Formats: sequence, C-alpha cells, structure tokens
Amino acid sequence: MATIDPFYNSEEDSDYQIEEEEEDDDDDFDEEDYELDINPSELVSHTRENLVFEALMEEENADEEDVVEVCGPGGGAIRGSSGGVEMADVFDPASSSSAVCPVCYEPWTSEGPHRVCCILCGHVYGRSCLEKWVERCGSYKAKCPQCSRQFRKKDIINLFAPVIGVQHQNLYKELCALREKNELLISEKAQLMEELKNEKKKACLQHAKSGSAQKRLFDYFSHQCDLPAQFFSEHNILPHNPGGSDNFQFSFALKNEWIVDGARVLGIDAASEIVFVSGKKTSFGGEHLLSKISVLAPSEIDKIQLPPNTGAVRDLCILPSSLALIASLGKKLSLFSTRSNQVVLKYDLPVPVWSCSHDANDPNYIYAGLQNGMVFVFDLRQTERCVASLEGLSGHPIHTIHSIVHNDNTRKVVTASALGPCIWNVGGIGECPSLIPGMENQGICISLACSSSTDELVASYRPKVEVSNDTASCSQTSSSPSQPISGCGKVGTHVLIKRLNSTQYFRHRNGFGYVSELRMQKSAIISSECSNPLFVYADESTRGVCLSELPSFQVVNRLMPHPTHILDLRYAKASGPGFLGTISEDKLQLFTCSNV
Repeated sequence: MATIDPFYNSEEDSDYQIEEEEEDDDDDFDEEDYELDINPSELVSHTRENLVFEALMEEENADEEDVVEVCGPGGGAIRGSSGGVEMADVFDPASSSSAVCPVCYEPWTSEGPHRVCCILCGHVYGRSCLEKWVERCGSYKAKCPQCSRQFRKKDIINLFAPVIGVQHQNLYKELCALREKNELLISEKAQLMEELKNEKKKACLQHAKSGSAQKRLFDYFSHQCDLPAQFFSEHNILPHNPGGSDNFQFSFALKNEWIVDGARVLGIDAASEIVFVSGKKTSFGGEHLLSKISVLAPSEIDKIQLPPNTGAVRDLCILPSSLALIASLGKKLSLFSTRSNQVVLKYDLPVPVWSCSHDANDPNYIYAGLQNGMVFVFDLRQTERCVASLEGLSGHPIHTIHSIVHNDNTRKVVTASALGPCIWNVGGIGECPSLIPGMENQGICISLACSSSTDELVASYRPKVEVSNDTASCSQTSSSPSQPISGCGKVGTHVLIKRLNSTQYFRHRNGFGYVSELRMQKSAIISSECSNPLFVYADESTRGVCLSELPSFQVVNRLMPHPTHILDLRYAKASGPGFLGTISEDKLQLFTCSNV
C-alpha cells in the first residue's frame, strides 16, 4: 500500500515522497489501485476532485500559490505550498466536536443512514456522506477527503461506539463527580424512605392507642359494661344512666331513594317537598350543578347548571319564600330562586365560603362562615357588599353556622370550627366571639347540630393525634386530624350543650360513637313536644344513620346503611311530617319522620 509521508522538506523537496509497501494479493483489487506514481501537480488536481467544499476551493484557486492538504500526525491537516509547510485549521479534533462528521458538519448517529463509520485509512465519517462521495466519483472507488487514500464502498466499516464523548479532562472529572453525587443522593433517599416508613408505623401505633379510652366508654354505653367512678373523673366525663326514655314516639319510614352521581351536599325544602343535591357532572363541561328532585314526582329530576366559577358547593340553606343560599368554594355566596332555578343575587368574597345561614329572627339578614375563620354579615336590601365582617378566634374554617332564636332585639349566631362551638354577637360592634365554657381541649370539632329552638346543641369531636417528641419532626402535629387506619372510623365524642339564657350555654354530658377521621360530617337534632329530642348522626362503622335519645345518648334506632360513607345529613320539617335525608357519593335516601 502506498502512503504519503507528510514530513517532506521545504523548497528543496517540494515533491511528495511516496513509499511502496507490499501487501497480500487481493482478488478484488488491482495492483494499480495501490500505485500513486504521480507528480505534485497531479496530486493537486486529484485532491480538488476529492474535496467536498467547493466554495473553499474557489477561494484557494484565487491564490497565486498551489496548496495541497494531506493527513498529518494525529489526524490534523497539513497545508503544503511552495513556501513551506504549515498546520491548517481545516480539521482539528482538539477544536471541533468529536461527534460531528467532517464532511457535512452534522452530528453522526449510532445507527441509521448517517451512522458513524470509518474507512481503511482510519478516518471517521457519517456513512451516508461516504456513500454519496463514492457515487459522485462515478466508480466503485474513491479517495479519502482527508488523506486521499483510495477505498471502495465495501471498505466502509460501521463503528459500534457511543456518539457522545468527553474531550476535555476537566469535563470528564466533573462528570465522574456528578455520578458519585447522584449515587450518594440515591442512597440517602432510600435511607430516608426507610426512616419515614418506621415513623409512620410508630404514629399508627400511637394513633390506635389514643382511642382506647374512648372505645371503653363507647362499649360502656353500648353494652352497659361497668366502669369505676374513678375512670369518669380522670377523663372529665359526667356519669349517667344510659337507659332510654319509655315515651319514645318517633317513627321513620323510607320514602324513596335515588341513584345520584358525585353527590356532595344536600338541602331539603320541606314546605315545597323538594330535595336539592349538589354535584359535578362531566357531561356539563365539568361545571358544578344542582339536582332538583320533587318528592311528589320522584322520577322528575331537573339538572340545574350553576354559573361559571361558582366552584364546589360547600353548604345549602333553605330560606323562606322559595329561596336558597349556596355557599361555594369559588368564593361565592349566592341567592338561588327555587322557582325560576336561577341565581338572583351573588356576593363575591375574598376567600372560599364553607357555611351559610339566614337569621331566624330577621329574614333580611344572612350569614357566611369563611375558610379563614371569619363571619360575614349581609343585608339582602344591600346587594353590593357585606354590612359587617367579624374576626374569629382562629384561622380554622367555619364549617357550621346557625342563627340563635331569641326574644330580644340582638342578633347572635353559633358557629363551629375545628376549635369548637363559639357564640357571636353579630349585631354588636367590635365584640369578639367566645368559646362555649367547658369545650376547651375536647379534640377536633367536626360537626354541630342545633335544635329548632336552639336550646340544645350537640358538638361532635374526633380525637387529636398525639405525637411523641421523637416522631414530631417526621409526622403530623398534634393539632392535625389523623389519617384513617381502617374504614370503620374512630371512636369520637358527642357533647350535649344546653342553653341557660339567651346568651349563655353550658356543657351537659357526653356520648360516644364512631365518627369519620377525614370528613366534616353533618348531624341534626329532631325535636318533639311529646318526647325527648333525638340526636341523628352518620355512624362511620356501619355507614348508616344512628339515632340516639337526648340527653342519655342511648341508641334507639338505626336506619338503612349506604354502600359508601355518608357525606351529608339534613332534617327539615314544615306543617306535615318531617323529612330526614342522607346522601353518599352515589345514593340519596329520604325518610319521613312522624310522631307515633
């Protein structure tokens, strides 16, 4: 094989020195393929044929001196002229990318038409560029664009090598350091995940132990087991006779039930015998809607689409004169006409609205409990803004609000947040709400039920999660609700509160039952002139409705359970029998309640 020695002398040896090397005979090659018996002028002309960059050659032709380029040591190009030899910048691996084809200056790939390949001289190109070069030469053989060594198309060899390379040593060191850092982070993450798993186990054990005392009390009231008097004093609970009254005269019957889709909040207009269910339907473009169901015509269901940006409905309150209040998480308090099925008045609020109520003594006033713990007062005769905004004792959302019935000219409401039930004088100026005495440190208040006369209240609590010092940094704080361990809920506390006068309430006694560990459940009190009132709540263990007589909290009846957990519960009564409604995510049940 013939090679070109690039280290020729200057003007004294301007011709190329060509050495002949003997190789094994090959049937596919002629002997003349290895002979480069040409003079420098012929080499220049052949080189011009081999170069792809025609624009560059035109510039070189304009020069007076003849220039030829050959492959120098290390793969660099050497430029020869009549004046001597100098290194050129045409192809310098140290300055150009190692992943770029020197013909088209496009990155080659590890596979495909332009995959990286080489020829017999060792120079590397993209395969498609070499194939095009062979076709352009018009024969089965061509010359390397860099060193002019002849090759055939069959001599193109695919290289199985990665495309990306690191040229500089400092970049390689940085890459190695990043790999080590990544491995260290992966190891630390695995260790932290294992520690978190262990801490969750400890929190679950602590969570289970925290309900043991309440469970013993629940068993006491359910099965009349004996507990010492010391146990009641240690847990600050009033002992009482669990036996129910003999004059219980309530009768419940299932009026109807409906299959609903994505139900969340329930409202009952007992005077018009209409039931409202809020939800979200995908067929309505994802907007929230109300389902209006007539008790007299149960098969007729009106789907009412709420205005855009209303958000999820959080509370419904039925007002006189065929009106309803809608509290929504879209920062809206809306007045809805149940006759025209239209929103007739809308108030924009700074934060989402969690609860709403109308004044029991003055129909012009309505109230809204906000997510930040504030209470807003509105006068329907002033449609632009609220007439008062009151600060709460905490930033917990007001999940329940009721107007207190009284005979004087004051306006008062009772609210409930996670902190507990509070009394507000909404008619006063600058007065702060007050927590009902005896309701401190009871747990997390999740529900507040009021009788029609507001003489009796029942606040429902779930216990807080008590976290030890060594797990406090990795788990929830003690003021946060716990995560469920099972679908049976947790033993909670129901506290009966009675009214002394128009402004003062006191804690009377406790009851116990299974409550939700996640949801703020609704509850109700059914009053009667002929018997003791009933406390109605959703039993998380049975997914049904539990009815307990007050003040004993003795369970007197249980209604038909739902297939899933009950989300809302409402009671309403007009001139006829009362209606008790319950909803889960996919079912609505309506019971009639009457005195025997």
